[in-house]
Amino acid sequence: MGHAAMYSNTTGQHNTAAGFNALYSNSTGFNNTAFGVQALENNTSGGFNVGIGPGALFANTIGIDNVAVGYSALATNTEGEDNTAIGQLALAVNETGLSNTAVGFISAWRNTTGGINTAVGYAALEQNMSGDANTGLGFAAGPNSAGYTNTTALGSGATTTASNQVRIGDAAVVSIGGYQNWTNISDGRIKRNIISNVPGLEFINRLKPVTYTLDLDEADKIVERPVSALARDERLNTYLNARSLDRKAKEQMRLTGFIAQEVEAAAKSVDFDFSGVDVPKNDKDLYGLRYAEFVVPLVKAVQELSAQNDKLVDQNKQLQDQINTLSKKIDAVELSQRGSFNSNLPEARLDQNAPNPFSASTVIRYYVPTRSFSARIVIVDLNGRSVKSISINDRGAGQVTFAGSTFSAGNYVYSLIVDDKVIDTRQMTLTK
Repeated sequence: MGHAAMYSNTTGQHNTAAGFNALYSNSTGFNNTAFGVQALENNTSGGFNVGIGPGALFANTIGIDNVAVGYSALATNTEGEDNTAIGQLALAVNETGLSNTAVGFISAWRNTTGGINTAVGYAALEQNMSGDANTGLGFAAGPNSAGYTNTTALGSGATTTASNQVRIGDAAVVSIGGYQNWTNISDGRIKRNIISNVPGLEFINRLKPVTYTLDLDEADKIVERPVSALARDERLNTYLNARSLDRKAKEQMRLTGFIAQEVEAAAKSVDFDFSGVDVPKNDKDLYGLRYAEFVVPLVKAVQELSAQNDKLVDQNKQLQDQINTLSKKIDAVELSQRGSFNSNLPEARLDQNAPNPFSASTVIRYYVPTRSFSARIVIVDLNGRSVKSISINDRGAGQVTFAGSTFSAGNYVYSLIVDDKVIDTRQMTLTK
């Protein structure tokens, strides 16, 4: 039906053609349906094709199982098979690409040889030409380059910048979520080459938390964010202008996080191959961070702090036990000296050494009453062993210097003993 419709048909069967030059060149092709001016005009032996609309499947020759609905949909397809294009110029320049689905005005229109791609929405997957297994759902959703593989872009303006990548929403989006956390597959049955080599405090202490704002225009320059090459109508421009305002609002938001390059440097400095840094795959890709993976080194850091705390608690208990033992020994000495000559010497005094702790030397000040017969300062370690005994010959206020160079670092106890009476006991700490 129509001028020159199925003009060249010889043995082709079960074909339907309506419109000027529809199925014009078909000779042996069968089970084809063509409605519209020049629909399937150049088909010769291709079968099971449906072309509805002016120029739909115009150049198809031997391609089979294709469906094209809309002006010039799949117009240049020659040998491509199992493609579905719905919308004006959908998959318009596809030639040999297989198993593609494009729904929407100019969806995947640049695709030539790419296969198993899915584009739904105005200009979805517009930049793809030879890439395979890509999905774009939403206005202009898709890659920023022609040959990526296995990418998924969901949402208006969502842009993928490398193969094997998923992007949800455009740069103006401020919230992505739901009622449950993201689940990452983590089954021990499929994990190999397991090594307990995650650093904790050594890595965490090198991180630099910051707040910041984003420059989305600069991001667009880096990724060379594509802009549709075809004219837009006034309503679409109104929408795009509104999105521009949303982007400006996003740029005013102060965010909290890390700088990916600094995290990468921190990981390298401790020889840590940290999977939390998403490194650019090409010159048009951006750095990213997988914040959930920071939990692993943080857990390690907490474990290290817990071990340190346990050690300190144990050391503190040992020191307290030693102090209690020394206190009992000193009390015993005091009891044994009761009743000795001039045992009550309230005027005698022993001051705290200064500095304390010390490394080189420290000064111990004291006061010994003039009527005292004997006085000395005795220094013992925490095991009760006498370290030094200093006789005091002068009376009144005085001081002695204790040099730490010939003694081991640690805690010591010193007492002022006047006429065999322990006047006071204090503790000092020697460091190295």
